[in-house]
Amino acid sequence: MRQTAHEKGIEIKEIGFDEDHVHLLVSFGPAMSVAKVAHALKGASACQLFRKFPWLRWKFWGGHLWNPAYFFDSVGETSYENLEHYVRNQGS
Repeated sequence: MRQTAHEKGIEIKEIGFDEDHVHLLVSFGPAMSVAKVAHALKGASACQLFRKFPWLRWKFWGGHLWNPAYFFDSVGETSYENLEHYVRNQGS
């Protein structure tokens, strides 16, 4: 994810892992949409994991590593510090 983010001009500020999902705190410019960011990061990470662990392809969602859904929130009503704390403390 970090390599793809760098290539696409996305800054990953925090990554938090829980049992069955990942939370990311990212920053990107106005030329890129939330959907494009989610697609780029999910797609690249799935490709790399499937190359290293081919059996995963058939384990999840009929050949897809990630569920197509995603949740997005922005700094506004929620402060950056609250989002950072939330992502950093996943799974604890």
